[in-house]
Amino acid sequence: MGLSTTTTTIAMVTKRALHPSAARDSTQHLTLLLTLSSSSITLPPGTHPTPATKYPSKTHCINVSSRISPTAPRSLIYLPSQRTIYPPYSDQPTPFRQLRHFYYLSGCDLPDCHLTYDVQKQKLTLYIPPLDPREVLWTGMPKGKVELMEELDVDEVRFSDELRADLDEWVSGCYTAGGVVYCLDKKSLPPPPPEAAGMGLDECALAEQGWGWTAMRGVVIDTAKLLPTINDCRVCKDSHEISLLRKAISITRRAHISVMDLLRTTHGPNPKRSITTLNESHLEATFTSTCISLHARTQAYEPIVCSGRNCATLHYTSNSAPLAGKQLLLIDAGCEFHNYASDITRTYPLSGTWTPAAKAVYDIVDRMQSHCIARTIAGVSWRETHLLAARLATEGLLSLGIFHHGSVDQIFKAGTWEAFFPHGLGHMLGLETHDVEGTSDNDGGYDPHLPFSSGNSRRGTPEMGTLVNRILRPNMVLTVEPGIYFCEWIIKPYLSDPKHMHFIDAEVLERYWDVGGVRIEDVVLVNEVGRGNEVLSKDIPRGW
Repeated sequence: MGLSTTTTTIAMVTKRALHPSAARDSTQHLTLLLTLSSSSITLPPGTHPTPATKYPSKTHCINVSSRISPTAPRSLIYLPSQRTIYPPYSDQPTPFRQLRHFYYLSGCDLPDCHLTYDVQKQKLTLYIPPLDPREVLWTGMPKGKVELMEELDVDEVRFSDELRADLDEWVSGCYTAGGVVYCLDKKSLPPPPPEAAGMGLDECALAEQGWGWTAMRGVVIDTAKLLPTINDCRVCKDSHEISLLRKAISITRRAHISVMDLLRTTHGPNPKRSITTLNESHLEATFTSTCISLHARTQAYEPIVCSGRNCATLHYTSNSAPLAGKQLLLIDAGCEFHNYASDITRTYPLSGTWTPAAKAVYDIVDRMQSHCIARTIAGVSWRETHLLAARLATEGLLSLGIFHHGSVDQIFKAGTWEAFFPHGLGHMLGLETHDVEGTSDNDGGYDPHLPFSSGNSRRGTPEMGTLVNRILRPNMVLTVEPGIYFCEWIIKPYLSDPKHMHFIDAEVLERYWDVGGVRIEDVVLVNEVGRGNEVLSKDIPRGW
């Protein structure tokens, strides 16, 4: 029903091809191939709904190319997508996750693709894999050229086996005046020409030897400018990106509430189940299943669902311990929606009632966050806001008696607070959970008042980390996530360190180990100068 004659033919041939008694001859394969290659293929209405507004990939390309400021008469941006990857000795591919820079310039979430953007013509072309009849039998009909043109903000969709010829044609116009091809790095170069295929060299070596692209054809490959330029463009979000972040956060809100609803069933006048029947994995399953039911199949990162002393581990992902007898639950989790991440943390008592020790720690973290959110506005240094959080943590721990024998200034300058607040205040959020920061507004030098884990190193790649080295600008989106933790393997070395031991009262500290840790995390959008900010996750409850 709703299938064209051509689509019906596909179904018939597919059924016959899978039947054990089907004849596997060349005629059958050719029939299938011709049927699948027909341009008249149609799909049932509604199979792939077109979004109300297209992802603004063309605008992103224009912004990136204008910042590169190419000087050559002809300039081309080239990017490959994530390839399909098969682990050794396996016919099952690893889960697909699109390369974020490719998605930013294409809006395409398919593997094994390529894009080119002709800067002078402002033409964005997407190259997709040709139809493979064998794959169609197993995974169904992929999106075709017409469908992708309707969904994506691109000028043309072509098959990837046309890419090499198109590149050669583009290069032919550079013989006299010259040209530049901008690539992310030497591992992301265009495919080599056929005449180089038998040389046994990788794409980087081929390019360095000039095969088809460098000096011998008047074209220079630039691998220095594109990556930092895209990163700079990604830092401030446009309205479409912000709408995707809002959607991801709204789904995450529902998932957090689902976990709280489950915990409610263990308490009250007529509890439906005992807390002794639950462990952390039940809560993780509730969270992720809620996201999936709301069309967010992918988590932005592995959920952190921890209880009791497990809350002291920053990125605890075992999510398997029983809940009975624990004071607190810390759940740090968020879904992705169209590749845009959410990242929300809530900490609350499993029983619904705070212990005095846990409530005292929570109040300190809550104060840290509220003061820091107030400073998450355009023109403010994030490093200074991080230091404010550290000072507030120092004040709070001194008020509890965990810190003693020193003033706030003395303990703060000694850095003893890092034993309890060992991470950055927050991070950029976007296509990555720890999204790119762009070009630093600071010198990036060592600061003795910042912890090594957050201030003086970067995780993953340059430009990415847990401390934002930026002066905040409008349309930046950040998390604000202070925390205080009682992690024995971090704190106990401080208890024997002459620089710190006299500031920590080990006897008072003993009362807090079972608290584990408290973190509160919200997502904040920086508004225009003078207009403050918007807490995008403000509607997510802080407990049940």
